[in-house]
Amino acid sequence: MGLALAASLYGDFGLSAGSLMIAVIIPLYNVLSVIVLATYQPGGRTDWASIALKIVKNPLILGVVAGLLFAVSGLHLPEWLHTSGQYFANLTLPLALISIGGTMSVTAIRNASRTAMGASLIKMVWLPLAGVLLALPFDFDGRQLALIMLYLGSPSAATSFVMARAMGGNAELAANIIAITTLGTGLTITLGIFAMQLSGLI
Repeated sequence: MGLALAASLYGDFGLSAGSLMIAVIIPLYNVLSVIVLATYQPGGRTDWASIALKIVKNPLILGVVAGLLFAVSGLHLPEWLHTSGQYFANLTLPLALISIGGTMSVTAIRNASRTAMGASLIKMVWLPLAGVLLALPFDFDGRQLALIMLYLGSPSAATSFVMARAMGGNAELAANIIAITTLGTGLTITLGIFAMQLSGLI
């Protein structure tokens, strides 16, 4: 979603700068997620060797590393394979959201509402605000500040639900956070862009 918004706002610059941010954010987020989930995994080992092994074996991290290596190699997929892969890629988010919706329940939402809402506010409001404020002293231009706000304020990734379930985390809470941020970021990002325009940052 962050990449799509960046492209709609800034065209080719948004795509190129956004792709560079993705190359940093996805591995970073996934490594940190594996560390946290492995540390609190019921009955799991919490020594650094075990956590490092889980990071190395994480399919999301492996996928990102493989994609980066393929991009650096200069190779190109055949058109038919690229088209087929795009069809599967287009299916992933709807299928993940369907799975999340099936996991959610009224009881789970009520019991986890305070925690889920607090985590969602951090993702939608406080994290992008902190990112923009921390970037101000480094002379980022308006487009770069807007991209920082977009990426840090985008909805929680649907894959976080899959990872939480696979590693024995609270998948219901993850589903609630994804649902809240998916519904809420349309408003918070719009307000964030508007506030940055009023303040003259972009």
